[in-house]
Amino acid sequence: MDYVPSLRVEAIWLSPTSASPMVDFGDDVSDYCDVDPGFGSPADFDQLVDNAHALVIRVVLDRVANHTSHDHPWFLESRSGRDKPKREW
Repeated sequence: MDYVPSLRVEAIWLSPTSASPMVDFGDDVSDYCDVDPGFGSPADFDQLVDNAHALVIRVVLDRVANHTSHDHPWFLESRSGRDKPKREW
């Protein structure tokens, strides 16, 4: 990443990095608090952000809050029975 500032880059924009079954190119998030293994680990993400900030580069995340996966725990629970509290979710 050390060469990136020489390109006069002020920010990097990351496509969705959250855990996803990748049915919808990562827009179908199954865990908003985890990094998809295809992109590394949460520790890798933290290191990327730390390195970028050390080089005075902002990191912009593309968060897709309205595209929750059918594999998300909320939806798994909603489909597990008609009497479940999240059934209408």
